[in-house]
Amino acid sequence: MIIPRHRAVAAYMVFMLSISTVNAAPIDAANTAYSKGDYAQAIRLYRSLAVYGNADAQYSFGMIHYSGEGVIQDYQEALHWFRRSAFQGHAYAQNYLGMMYYLGKGVNKDYREALKWFLRSVTKENAGAQYWLGVMHREGRGVSKNYKEALKWYRLSAAQGNADAQTALQLPEMIEIVQIK
Repeated sequence: MIIPRHRAVAAYMVFMLSISTVNAAPIDAANTAYSKGDYAQAIRLYRSLAVYGNADAQYSFGMIHYSGEGVIQDYQEALHWFRRSAFQGHAYAQNYLGMMYYLGKGVNKDYREALKWFLRSVTKENAGAQYWLGVMHREGRGVSKNYKEALKWYRLSAAQGNADAQTALQLPEMIEIVQIK
């Protein structure tokens, strides 16, 4: 029996939607548990999804360990899960990896490594990574000190509502650059 093309496409779409619904439901349940403060349930769900490679769960499980909500704060464990998620292209995990390297949380400070992860995250227009690139250029850590470049990154981040970037734009050296232009 030959199935008409439009029915085959429709069947395929239904199949794909059913798969994505099945995959989305557990992460939604984990997020709901977390938002309700049921950290034990959220941790159980995030861990089970993270082990099987779910990048969102890996990031969220990393955040739990980074912040110490429901577990003892553990930067090494956070770093592990952020890395796994970041290597799958998760922009927030990439940003947090950059922050950890920049600040030396759970690792030795490594501005080049921080820069690498911020640049990966910023390709996805991550406001946090844009802010941190502004910081790096303003402070001259891992890159040459360049207030104009810092201004560019702060503006991009601030345009997305990043409060830290909006505050950074009020720093005297940033105001001076704006006045020179």
